[in-house]
Parts: sequence; C-alpha cells; structure tokens
Amino acid sequence: MRNGAMLSHIPLLPYSAQTMDRLLTLEQITTMLGISRSTLLRRIQEGVFPAAIHITPKVRRWSAAEVEQWFQNLVAAPRSRPTKE
Repeated sequence: MRNGAMLSHIPLLPYSAQTMDRLLTLEQITTMLGISRSTLLRRIQEGVFPAAIHITPKVRRWSAAEVEQWFQNLVAAPRSRPTKE
C-alpha cells in the first residue's frame, strides 16, 4: 500500500489563511520593519519584542500575528516630540 493510500482515510483539519499563522524569519522581520538585525536582536534580548518559536535548536521563527500585534501597539503608543534645548 502506498503512503497516499494509507492516509486517504484520515480527514484533514479545516484551515485557512485566517486561522493558520505564518512564521517569519529574522530577515523578513528586519525588512518589514526597516531596522537592522542588531537592533532587532537587542529588542528581543530586552524582552520588548515577541519571543521566537524554536523549530529546531538552530532554527527560530516568529509568529506573524504576534509581530503585527507588537507593531500595532507600537504605533498606537503615545508619542512625545523631542524637546529643543
């Protein structure tokens, strides 16, 4: 029996782009946010950026939904203008 035939009776869970979160790489995040790798790593270390999901000991990814929520919170935060001395 081929693998496909053995698994044909197992129903697939329904999913869609809305219910399944995408995982982002460090490079994708730095490009999206327009910041350097070192700045992002510093934010992660400071605990102000969402924690990574460790796929393997050497591979980590970030939830696109968590990154988007972090960004929305950043944009919504009160801002102060620099004062001139």
